[in-house]
Amino acid sequence: MTYSNSKLKILAKKLLQVSRDEKGNLSSQQVSKVLALIKKQFPSRQLRLLLKHYLNAVKQALLQEQAIIEYAGTIVPSEIDSIVKTISQHYNRSITTIEKNVPELIAGIKIRIVDDVYNTSIEQKLQIIQRKNFS
Repeated sequence: MTYSNSKLKILAKKLLQVSRDEKGNLSSQQVSKVLALIKKQFPSRQLRLLLKHYLNAVKQALLQEQAIIEYAGTIVPSEIDSIVKTISQHYNRSITTIEKNVPELIAGIKIRIVDDVYNTSIEQKLQIIQRKNFS
């Protein structure tokens, strides 16, 4: 049986749902099971395209579970915990973090989750002032 590209995308999204644990987070064990099932039961001539769609879906899902926190200087672990708790409640899902020290921010913090950016850094405020003064 041959599947259209759009049907393969739909199938990849359904497989992504099966790849989640009981809390709704991606599970490496579930992903491994899905990959084994795909390899075993899917026609080889379309396997590569299905795997490509599935990989893209998994990447997007991982990004939605991850916050990148950029700061200048040091940040107290309790502040990270507070941010994670607030963000997890806001997005109604469990969020993990990647913390990066970025001296260019001068002070403040910048948080990115997929396409959402929360920026309270001095660098951002200076850029806003610069745009207003040179516009």
